[in-house]
Amino acid sequence: MKFEPQYLAAFSTLVILFGSILPLPHVSESEGAGYTIHLLSYVVCSFSWAQFLRSRRRYTAVMVALTPVIEILQRPHPYRTPCVEDLIANSAGTILGFAFSRVRH
Repeated sequence: MKFEPQYLAAFSTLVILFGSILPLPHVSESEGAGYTIHLLSYVVCSFSWAQFLRSRRRYTAVMVALTPVIEILQRPHPYRTPCVEDLIANSAGTILGFAFSRVRH
């Protein structure tokens, strides 16, 4: 099966979007588990977008927009709380995903 980064990019973005907006069961009593999930999901998303969008300008536009937009979309939902810690975990995942995509080349 051939690796199709555009499908993984779209799928991972949708998973992050729906996972960030829909009410989900509490992951763990440990806050670290939630941040780890944020970090890993953004690593996968960032990596796949970097593979699909060969242009650094386009990649940067997508990823710079995605992280704050997801946090902003949570604001109207009483069961979701946007926070700086999530933004940091998301940004760290984005940077790691991009770094991994460069190593792959």
